[in-house]
Amino acid sequence: MKELSKYAGIPYPSENFENLKVMFPYFTSRKLKNEGNEKILYEFKKFKITKEEISNQSEKIVMTVRPTMQKDLEKINEIDGGNFIY
Repeated sequence: MKELSKYAGIPYPSENFENLKVMFPYFTSRKLKNEGNEKILYEFKKFKITKEEISNQSEKIVMTVRPTMQKDLEKINEIDGGNFIY
């Protein structure tokens, strides 16, 4: 989203858009680290949202998900009945 914002003016997790958070899925985080790109994880660390935080406020959250996030989503409590954009 950050890279696209240079061309399309879309919001991305930053000080200007405090309501946009980043969940760090296990598969993606591991892949970035193994490929030597963990700096991307640190860049958005202060905008991280945990599975517990998602569970505690699931009625207020809209998430964009990918199939690789399924295992992570299964570990979030109180997410049943939520609406997802896929």
